[in-house]
Amino acid sequence: MDTPASSHDHPLVLNHTMHNRHELASLLHCNKCGYAIVRGSFYSCFHCGYHLHYHCAVTMPPKINHPFHPQHPLSWCIIGSFTCAFCYPHDSNFLNPLREEYYSYSCIECNLKLDIECALAPTITCYDDQTRPLCHLQPMDLVEKEDGLSFSACCVCESPSRFGSSTYYYYCKICEFSVHKSCTNFSRDIMHPFHPKHRLFLHFSYGILDCSSCGRDCCYRFNFRCKECDVNVCIRCTFLRPCIRYQGHDHLLCYVNYVWKFYSRTSCDADDAYCKQYSMGDLSEFNWSRNHVLRCVPCQFNLHLLCGPLPSVIKHKCHIHPLTLVDSLIEDDSGEYYCDSCEKERDPRLCVYYCEGCKYVAHVQCVISEVLRVLKGELKDVELRIVGQNELDTEIMEKNLVLDKEKEESALVGEQGKASMTLMDLVSELSKKELDDLHLVLVDYKTYSSSEMHQPVEVKDNIQEFINLLQNSNYSSRRFQLTADDLKVKIVNVGNYKVTHNLAHILKDLLAKYGDVSGGDESKLSTAMKSMAFYLLCGLIHSLRKTLLVDVTQNHLKDWFLRLEILESNGFKISFVRSCIERILPSYLVFEAERVIDEDKKRVDEKITDLQKKIQGIVTEMEKCKKDHEKLCERYKNTTKFKEDSENLISKYKIVGDDLF
Repeated sequence: MDTPASSHDHPLVLNHTMHNRHELASLLHCNKCGYAIVRGSFYSCFHCGYHLHYHCAVTMPPKINHPFHPQHPLSWCIIGSFTCAFCYPHDSNFLNPLREEYYSYSCIECNLKLDIECALAPTITCYDDQTRPLCHLQPMDLVEKEDGLSFSACCVCESPSRFGSSTYYYYCKICEFSVHKSCTNFSRDIMHPFHPKHRLFLHFSYGILDCSSCGRDCCYRFNFRCKECDVNVCIRCTFLRPCIRYQGHDHLLCYVNYVWKFYSRTSCDADDAYCKQYSMGDLSEFNWSRNHVLRCVPCQFNLHLLCGPLPSVIKHKCHIHPLTLVDSLIEDDSGEYYCDSCEKERDPRLCVYYCEGCKYVAHVQCVISEVLRVLKGELKDVELRIVGQNELDTEIMEKNLVLDKEKEESALVGEQGKASMTLMDLVSELSKKELDDLHLVLVDYKTYSSSEMHQPVEVKDNIQEFINLLQNSNYSSRRFQLTADDLKVKIVNVGNYKVTHNLAHILKDLLAKYGDVSGGDESKLSTAMKSMAFYLLCGLIHSLRKTLLVDVTQNHLKDWFLRLEILESNGFKISFVRSCIERILPSYLVFEAERVIDEDKKRVDEKITDLQKKIQGIVTEMEKCKKDHEKLCERYKNTTKFKEDSENLISKYKIVGDDLF
């Protein structure tokens, strides 16, 4: 292939670029064809701003054999506007609007057209008699990288060479594209659990594509794509397999490291999680975990790392003994708690890993490397536990990375077809009277707000008066509201009753310690109604067990007392729960009074500060006005002096043209 025919006065330097559609203002334009230089190699003289596309600077071969279309050779031609069969359609923003001709390699017989950049694109598969993949229509060099030599990341797997051994890779001297030799062995199409409906085909993306798994930009990268469904899986994610069983979802979950731009798009689907707790979702100690996600890609089901199952015990290099996952840890009453690994302050409400014998505490993020090894399936036989649940009922499934394609496809489709009972099925078994007796009402979560459900009440000094106020005299008209999200939660059997999976461990502990508090066989309630009442009771106990006194609000208390009234009116013997709540009320009133005083004091202090600023502003303005007044007085004196010294001054009431006739 010829080198640039230099009709330019200065040497031209070979460069490489990649822009996206948000960087149009910074694009260079080719001085030969006038098109924008969006991607690929180009020659430049930056001394005088002269630029040429690579294909405008060299002589392109009239015909090529390309692995994207191995059936026939592709011919170089100049045609009108067209859609490239390899990438997105041409974007008019990248082209010269005064021109109507485009360069292309085309197969007339198949009506297939590639733009020049796609024809020059690197391949990772060999074809015909070639033993090496091509880039810029030339076989790439096979190079051995030895330890200690610099090497850029592989453009396929985006990882550096393997440590501890020499590595062979293919290298393009024109654009510096490099790829591990082992990364050229990918199949042209695969079945993958992230998209069980169709096969995914190997694709080199020039357009703006995001990986459907991790959200990373696939632009100018190889990926596997289903064009029909617009699903893209980057090379790194093709190695992932779902291996985490979670009771709240019918399919296995997979650990995925999300990129930052997906934060705003990714909601957590945990039925009860840190991110849904009062004041917890905004903690900086929690926010770090938002890009570590357990997800079911086909269903777009996501769990934040701390909201999903975690290893119950790990071994990490930061400590000599195994560390156990604990839901929260308050070591003393000092109010200051620290991580022994990073020696930074920690929030005692968040889960940590703990060695009880040494009193050693570590943030989850400080031991994240071992946590991720478990969640990725690299370590087997490790029990997982969801924070807030005592039972170790979550498991890592065997991670089979290489499956027979037909068996894998069948397994994936079968897995997608599974379904479980939800809370909606339990509610459907209740009669209208039973719904009324439980004070339940189904609402669309989009049509109401928490402010409508919980109106603030005035703090009272008398405890019983405060309790009466919380319980409200119009109790008969109050309703416990179930939203669409509540009704989608899976239910499981616990003894003779059904309850949502995230509350099953509480019902087991409740029945074991207190027996059947519904009255058992003596109760006239139906089994479905008892199950629904236990759902309310377990939700109440769960809320009590996860809420620190400092986080209790009047909304909490109103919700708790509403549940108590519903359950006690239906014969549930739960005086132990009422006693637990009433026991914290004196302390709550003290803390609430202090909070109100602190807020009022802060508000008054802010008002004083604001008034002081205004006063200072007024004083400054007044001083300025005084100086202006002094200047005006001085000018007035000068005017008066001029008036006294002048002999021909005319009265201001005299007509200007009075002396004309």
